[in-house]
Amino acid sequence: MPFELSHEKHTCGAGRCQQMCTHPGCGNTCMSDDHFHALDAIHDCNNEHRCQCQCDEQGTCELKVHLEQTTETFHGKRGTFTYVSKEMNGTRKQCATKLGVGCFEHDENQHGCDANIHFCTERCPCCEYFCEKEFGHKGLHKTSHGNMKKAHFVSDTNAFDIGDKKYEAGETGVAEMCPYFCTQMGRGHIHYVPCSYNNADSCVNGAEGRRHCTVELLPTPETQMDEILHDAYWKAIGWEDPVVSRSEREEFGLCPYKCCAVEHENDEKVSYCTLNAWHVPLSSTDPQGQLR
Repeated sequence: MPFELSHEKHTCGAGRCQQMCTHPGCGNTCMSDDHFHALDAIHDCNNEHRCQCQCDEQGTCELKVHLEQTTETFHGKRGTFTYVSKEMNGTRKQCATKLGVGCFEHDENQHGCDANIHFCTERCPCCEYFCEKEFGHKGLHKTSHGNMKKAHFVSDTNAFDIGDKKYEAGETGVAEMCPYFCTQMGRGHIHYVPCSYNNADSCVNGAEGRRHCTVELLPTPETQMDEILHDAYWKAIGWEDPVVSRSEREEFGLCPYKCCAVEHENDEKVSYCTLNAWHVPLSSTDPQGQLR
């Protein structure tokens, strides 16, 4: 319009709204024919869009394991070393429902993603990996396990070694992984858990792989503790055994006593007691205690 003519409305001559579509993430412009479409109005590009809400079904939509060589160093009181760090993250996915043209919500009350199953939300108390079974499953939890970042070492000695790693009691177990830690601890190893009865007289006595701890532990626990064998420990905390090897699992339940008899001086392998862990002491005249 010529400048000299009186007018109240200024227009560039374009015939469409130039605002971007209101739907999050959409890069199209509004399809309204009103070039003066209000800025605070709902702008729609006249295409279908995916619902932007998060899935609200029970369980975890997706599990991702990230493996990387950490650049950080474990700084212990007896040594420093690098270690491989694995981490599992559980994520919520976006609702998979498509919204019709001009729609900003859908009729269904629930937002559901495109996952075939939703995973259990329980996490291993040692490594915090999510259970990989379906939400609402029965029985023990199961996962692939990672670094024991929620665990701290308790011991009857202040200094101890796990492989070539040197630790002191009370230090974090972040550099170890659940299954490999148990493998390195080996035959007849035990875990420590708080005593349910808080005194030795009332506590279980070796029943089902658990007994009251009578040794002095470091650092000193806030409550009395129980010793519990490998298989019983994982069942007690509600998880399947992380160690895959059947022979290793069987060995964990055996007595760790090393025979020092002269008959074994030339043996290439260490000769262990063949009885179960925590067996009743046998005399030299007992047939079960004879060399064979």
